[in-house]
Amino acid sequence: MIWLKLHKGLRKEVANLICWLRIVTGVGLAITTWRSSVLAIMYSLAFISDVWDGWFYRQLKPNERPNHWFNRLPISMDPIADFIFVGGGIIHVVEDKRKALLLVFILMVIMIAWNIIGRIGSDYSYMVLMTVLTYLWFATMVLMMVLVWHRNVTALACIMGASATLMIFYACYLRLHVKARIIRRRG
Repeated sequence: MIWLKLHKGLRKEVANLICWLRIVTGVGLAITTWRSSVLAIMYSLAFISDVWDGWFYRQLKPNERPNHWFNRLPISMDPIADFIFVGGGIIHVVEDKRKALLLVFILMVIMIAWNIIGRIGSDYSYMVLMTVLTYLWFATMVLMMVLVWHRNVTALACIMGASATLMIFYACYLRLHVKARIIRRRG
C-alpha cells in the first residue's frame, strides 16, 4: 500500500496537506467571482478529502503523531480547514458579500459557543452535543457542496456533480471504516 511506502516524515504530514487543500479551496472560492465547472469539481474534491485526512492521521501510531505548531490534527487543523472550506463556499454562493461575511461570522460564533457548552458539561452531554454538531456540520458541508455546484453549472450538471460527489464520499467513508468515529467522545 502506498501509505506504508511514503517517507516517514511525509507520512506525518499527509493529513495536514489534505487539510490545506480544503483551506486553499475555501479561500480561493471566497475570492473568486467567476463561475466555472472547475470550481465545482475542486470544491467536490476538497469535500471528499474530509474523509481522507482523518484516516491518514489515525494510521499514525501515537508516538508518530506530529507535534508541530501547525499540525495538531484533528484538534486544530481539521476543524479550521472545515470552517474555512464552508465559509469560502458561503461567500462564493451568496451574492451580497457583506451578508455572506455576516453569515460566516454568525456561524463561527455558534460553533464556538456550542463547543464551550459541550466542554463544560458531563461526558454524556459532551458526547451528545459534539455528535449532533458533527452531523449538523456534515449537513452544512453537503449543502454548501450542492450550492457551489448549483452556482457554477447548469441544473442537470449540478444534480449529476453533487450526486457523484456524495457517492464517491460515501464509497470512501465505507471503504475506510470511518463509521466507527461517528460518535464523538472526550479525549
